[in-house]
Amino acid sequence: MTTLTISDVHDEALALVREAVTAYLPVARARRVEMDPQTWSLVINEVRDVVAKTA
Repeated sequence: MTTLTISDVHDEALALVREAVTAYLPVARARRVEMDPQTWSLVINEVRDVVAKTA
């Protein structure tokens, strides 16, 4: 049985968040034409906030 440390869990969580953001951004960019500038800014700012909290 493998024992995970806090650092291991944090690193795994960080990798998952980055993977999700990386996968989501192309979709968001493709849908950008459907968004007004304010909505686009909200999406991008939320992504930035999530990434900043995991740094």
